[in-house]
Amino acid sequence: MKDLGESPHWRIGLLLIFMLLVLWVPRGFNLDHFVTADEPKWLARSGNFYYALVNGDLANTLTREHPGVTTMWAGTLGFLWRYPDYAWETPGRLTDSTQIEKVLRANGVEPIDVLEGGRVFVVLIVVVTLVTAFWLAVNLVGVWTALVGFIFIALDPFLVGLTRILHLDGLMSSFMLLSVLGFLNYLNVCYKERRDRSRWIYLTISGVAAGLSWLTKSPGLFLAPFLVLVALMNYLWFWYRQRRFVKEEFGEMIKALAYWAIVGCAVFVLLFPAMWVTPLQVLERIIAEATTSARGGHTSTVFFDGRLISGDSAIPNYPQKYKGHFNYPLSYLGHRFYPLVYLWRATPAVLVGLAALLVGLIAGRNNYQLRRLIWIIGALGLFIILFMTFMDLGA
Repeated sequence: MKDLGESPHWRIGLLLIFMLLVLWVPRGFNLDHFVTADEPKWLARSGNFYYALVNGDLANTLTREHPGVTTMWAGTLGFLWRYPDYAWETPGRLTDSTQIEKVLRANGVEPIDVLEGGRVFVVLIVVVTLVTAFWLAVNLVGVWTALVGFIFIALDPFLVGLTRILHLDGLMSSFMLLSVLGFLNYLNVCYKERRDRSRWIYLTISGVAAGLSWLTKSPGLFLAPFLVLVALMNYLWFWYRQRRFVKEEFGEMIKALAYWAIVGCAVFVLLFPAMWVTPLQVLERIIAEATTSARGGHTSTVFFDGRLISGDSAIPNYPQKYKGHFNYPLSYLGHRFYPLVYLWRATPAVLVGLAALLVGLIAGRNNYQLRRLIWIIGALGLFIILFMTFMDLGA
């Protein structure tokens, strides 16, 4: 596992440019050719965010409990690029997202042009985030392993779709990946050389990415307990190797987690203007409405596996001609939802690769040189399993 910093600068540059292009090309073109269901809402919320900033109404930069702040920053940059006068020409804060199309067209602006502007910044943020994550992955697992893995990430059809729209999930998943890889880099440096100061750079990157994920969508908060768990597991491994409790190492772990949390919270506050004026109200609303959503599920009806689904239950009066094709009971989703969705949305190549990875890990379990690599891959796998379980707890 060769650290990227040990390679010649020109090789590093070429590798990062190559990955930037692989990430940008499937995302950066034809962004004015389509509109997805939720994007008019986020365009309107971005307009309200921009309007609130210009008028000093910072409390109203909280528009939804998600809270969707990074998405609205991207949308605001789209307004500044394509229609900078919006904050002065709009009739005011829009309470109905369907009004945004009428307001823009009344001022001679096509909504798709402003939406495209916001999407460009979403793509830019995602590409920079994932290129940085690639650099961190190279340090952990080597050039070729990271390259193959990130080519799959860059070209995954479902992820490509999510990371080229003005929405939340593509941004949140990118930030969470970067945060986990940054933290694993910190642990890896500590494992090799405790006095290496670069460990604080990795920890800072992880904290910043965590704060950005929290600003995007509340499930990003999962990073906090997960990274505490990983830090404890890493310390227990150190304790096992030393055969004794080392107070200094335990203190270092606590200090690192505290620093990570401070950085993440600082980013959350600095980029969220509502937190400057009404912090308690903001946190109360995010927590209360996130809890309500987890209990009640998605409020709108969705088509899933041959049935109309509301929350965790199929709607029983679905047209008779579509019944009988599936043998699931009416309330069958629950913990099956995310595993099923993952299998449907993953590509065959990814599934084959995961099977090959499992075989490789089993075959190399007794190889001392591969143990640290197995630990890193195991931590990433644990993140996937626990996050899926965490999301399954909600309706």
